[in-house]
Amino acid sequence: MSYLLRLGLVGLAMTGFLTFMLVSHAHKRAHGTEVIVAVEGYDPRDILLGHYSLLRISMAELNGNEIPGGQEVDVGDLIYVHIAPDADGVWTAQHISTERQSDGVFLRGLVTSAYASDYEWVEVTNPETGEVELEYVESDVRHIRVDYRLNRYYASREMALALDEILRDESQTPRLILSVQRDGTAIIKGLEIAGERRLERLW
Repeated sequence: MSYLLRLGLVGLAMTGFLTFMLVSHAHKRAHGTEVIVAVEGYDPRDILLGHYSLLRISMAELNGNEIPGGQEVDVGDLIYVHIAPDADGVWTAQHISTERQSDGVFLRGLVTSAYASDYEWVEVTNPETGEVELEYVESDVRHIRVDYRLNRYYASREMALALDEILRDESQTPRLILSVQRDGTAIIKGLEIAGERRLERLW
């Protein structure tokens, strides 16, 4: 077999593999349950990976003392966070389990941190000056941080810069549009900004 023929076969195989991956991604995105979640973040620019926004969805940090099942999980646990939409259509955590359930919508994630806190810093408004100040107060919080592998949203340079400004603007309420699969994994479909949907292009 000649060198050029081998090279052509390798190229054909790689093209076929990439096509399969793209079609598989498109199928999962189209057939998953659409979920909208609150998001915050900032925009670093990676020389090798291109322009992206580093995001954190609201459910990346949970209070285990407020959510059923939150006191039983620990660092390293693979968990299933069962979610449901609120009155505004934003999906929030309802309860946590370490075993996959047969019904409902849930996000699968890995617990990266879990600790209790009797005191924490909170923002309070000074009644005399009207200024926001930090105050160390008693609390009953069990911080649980979860990695859902949803922390990067790739975009063009212009979009990344615009998204950076939006994410830093506290008056804005950007939301992430997800396609959640039956196993709890999720694919980013796009963003909702000021009520306008901006779906990610597949090609």
